[in-house]
Amino acid sequence: MWIFAGVLFSLTCFYAVGLLVVRKKWLAVGDSQKTSSDGLKISVLVAARNEEKSLGRLLEALGGQQFQPEEIIVVNDHSDDATRSVLEAWSDRLPNLRILDNIGQGKKSAVAYGVTQATGDVIAVTDADCWMESVWLAGLAGGFSDEKVKMVCAPVYIQPDGGFLSKAQTWEMAALGMVAGVAIKSGSPLFCNAANMAFRKDVFLEVGGYEGNAHIPSGDDEFLLRKIKESYPGGVEYVAGANVLVRTGAQENLKKFLSQRRRWAGKWNASGFGLTAVVALSVLAFHLMNLSAYAFSFSGFLPWWLLVSQQAVKLVSEYVFLQVFFFNKEDVPGFPSFMLTGILYPLYAVVVGFTANRGGYEWKGRKYEAPNEKARPVKG
Repeated sequence: MWIFAGVLFSLTCFYAVGLLVVRKKWLAVGDSQKTSSDGLKISVLVAARNEEKSLGRLLEALGGQQFQPEEIIVVNDHSDDATRSVLEAWSDRLPNLRILDNIGQGKKSAVAYGVTQATGDVIAVTDADCWMESVWLAGLAGGFSDEKVKMVCAPVYIQPDGGFLSKAQTWEMAALGMVAGVAIKSGSPLFCNAANMAFRKDVFLEVGGYEGNAHIPSGDDEFLLRKIKESYPGGVEYVAGANVLVRTGAQENLKKFLSQRRRWAGKWNASGFGLTAVVALSVLAFHLMNLSAYAFSFSGFLPWWLLVSQQAVKLVSEYVFLQVFFFNKEDVPGFPSFMLTGILYPLYAVVVGFTANRGGYEWKGRKYEAPNEKARPVKG
């Protein structure tokens, strides 16, 4: 028992120190104040499937950008709702709106097709269920002020709706955003978020876009990030701050939430055993140990005071870590939601980690087999 307790506390302390190191580095990233767009022709690209309810808010935000893009390309990915009708209704309000129909199937196909049709030198990508401030595009453009920069990544904030599930998603996305930003700034990119990124069109075409991973349902961000990093070391930039933040809604129920997370997690076994896999497996192992600690305490093998002490170290370090992600105080979810998220997260992480490559799931009206290297939509 004491050996297990010693290992548990050692790993927890190591975890806490790691969070504090990432926190310090995140603060060094600082607010992105560069908004230069001199000489840049930017196309905004959005892949949309069954987004009739959210497209209006996004298009209004894009139409109000201080730095207007050359064009706003929305690629309709075979929507079976009123998505295309909504887009057509916006055509008169947005003269630079271009509506395309995906010639393939899936988000990667839609993005790749949109890139080939774009006239801009830089492609800024976001999702159809997002919205942003009027300085967003200028902020992303500022990241390309150095010619060596080929790709710019930025954070995404999940807007909670008041319920616990949505707030838990906000806390999780904050952690992912901080790790992604610090890793990129440190020169070892791990992942980014496809809802808020931009890249040079010629570089996308040069590295082959999504060739080699087009059959994986997710990863339109990470796989491209890795290709550009390998071809252009030091060519990936990260900008952070309220001016470049993209907001999106939370998944409204547990089924959709787990389907989305399984979709995200399903790309890991196709990523090879690199730094990203090492980090993911280390986090999974730590959460497994946390679950074991709970099980041992309930069985009487581990004293409760040991578990409470260990969890206190874990939760305090996580709260101190996550607080600095939020650029506006009003965006910080309540402390009770953080506590519950921190306690339940190990169970969630282990379940998603072990089920991501087993069975199938449904996403945006399409059913997918297990998202491994043979994953393809089986319906829709």
